Formats: sequence, C-alpha cells, structure tokens
Amino acid sequence: MVGAADPRAALGAEVSAFLDISARLERGAFTLAADLVSDAGITVIHGPSGAGKTLFLHVVAGLVRGNGSRVCVGGRVLDGVPPAGRDMAMVFQEPRLFPHMSVRRNLLYGARGDVAEVAERLEIAQFLDRRPADLSGGQAQRVAIGRAVLRAPSLLLLDEPLSSLDEARKAVALDLFRELPGRGTRLLMVSHDPREAKALGAQVVTMTEGRLA
Repeated sequence: MVGAADPRAALGAEVSAFLDISARLERGAFTLAADLVSDAGITVIHGPSGAGKTLFLHVVAGLVRGNGSRVCVGGRVLDGVPPAGRDMAMVFQEPRLFPHMSVRRNLLYGARGDVAEVAERLEIAQFLDRRPADLSGGQAQRVAIGRAVLRAPSLLLLDEPLSSLDEARKAVALDLFRELPGRGTRLLMVSHDPREAKALGAQVVTMTEGRLA
C-alpha cells in the first residue's frame, strides 16, 4: 500500500544496500515493476525509449506514487515522504530553472557547496547575472546541473542530463559527477550512451518493458 512502512525497517532489520527500491506503477497498458538493489556510488539505467526509465526515477523522487512501491535510500524508508523531505535533487532532460531568478540565484537556491567553483567548472560563471530566458539550451542545462550538484543531496537523480551538451562540456560534467560519491552524494542516472556509464565507472542495469535486469 502507498505509505506503508517497509516491514524490515519496522522489525529493525538492516538494509545493507544504499539503494533498495521496488517500483510498482500502472499507467494505462504500461506496467512498471522494477526492483533495484545497489550499493554503488553511481548506478546507470539504460534501455530503449518507453521502457519506464524516467518513470522509475519519478517514483524514487516521490513525484509519482505507485501502489506497492518501496523506496529505501541509505537505510531510510521514504514511502509517503514528500519529495522535499527525501534529501534528493533531480536533473531532468530539460533545465526547469526558476525563470524569474538570475543564474546566480538559481544556483544559490538550496546550495550547500561552493557556487563559484561549480560555476567556473561548468563554464557558466559569465552568465551569473542573466535570466534563464537569455541562455541557450546547453547553457541552461549546465545551470540546472550546477544547481543540483550544489545542493549536495544524498542522492542525485539524473534523467539524460547531458543530451544537450557538446562533447567537451559532457566530459566536464562527467568529471564532476565522478567526484560526487567521494563527497557523499550517490548518483542514479538514466543514459542512452554506454560511453557515459564507462566514463563514470558505474554499475549498469538495463530496463526493458518496465523491468530491470
């Protein structure tokens, strides 16, 4: 049931893996029934379009609620916990910045990290006083990545975050992502590009028709 506690947690049983997720959701004729147990610093999900990868991330983030889903992150059962209380950040395929805020204020929103350092690394320091409407798609996406990284969450969810970046800037972002587990942030990333998973040294799982293998 939605909101039901994990029975293992209620019994005091140890949940050893950082990610222990069982996503159950029906959308019309599509059924998501995907289980993921991972203790890796970076986990990458790949698979064909329409396989349910984005929907799986939305269940983890608490953006959608599935009947019988269980989300346990770092030993904390999150069933029924709203998105804002999950200590997660998410980068979507499109930037989703606050349009009324400057780049600087977008980056500062919830920031725990060094804004100047991240802005310099992502090559967005020169845009700090601009509004999102004055940025290109790739520039805005780098701001979205920077904002999520600066929140220093326990789990960073990435839904094909690099698709709008050129190869040089993809490499910069991948270098930054690779450092995050050492700073206390694990990554769960959807990607169609096997080179990204290889560059990250990630654990890779495949989703097909709503199931993970």
